[in-house]
Amino acid sequence: MVKGRYILIGGAWPYANNSLHLGHMSGLISGDDVGNKFEKLEFREAVNTINDLISEANLYYDNKKPWVQKKENIEEFNKIMFTCATIIANLSNLLEPIIPTSCEKLRKYLKIKKASWQLITFENNIILEDIKPLFGRLVKSV
Repeated sequence: MVKGRYILIGGAWPYANNSLHLGHMSGLISGDDVGNKFEKLEFREAVNTINDLISEANLYYDNKKPWVQKKENIEEFNKIMFTCATIIANLSNLLEPIIPTSCEKLRKYLKIKKASWQLITFENNIILEDIKPLFGRLVKSV
């Protein structure tokens, strides 16, 4: 077992108006927890743990409505997008063993040098350039 593999997301109470914020999401997600599941070949459990965090991140995004904030409050929009980029960066660490090529693209977009089981934080604003979809659209064939 590798020590010190902790990934985002501290615990906190929701705001009084019941809106979610980063600290509300899932408590502390330990890279050790996911890493240990991978090491024990418990892939389904590892993926389920990651999917729980992804669901919380989606809920955060939906509740914050950045598409509305962009028009009404650009400062709040920037905070939401910064938080989402931080979540995505840390998810790329957890997802590395499953989808390494996509995680490598994410790291390139976010200017992260290499995958690691350490918490990723950003000191400054994140400038995204030349972004392309990670996955193609699934088309239902008839």
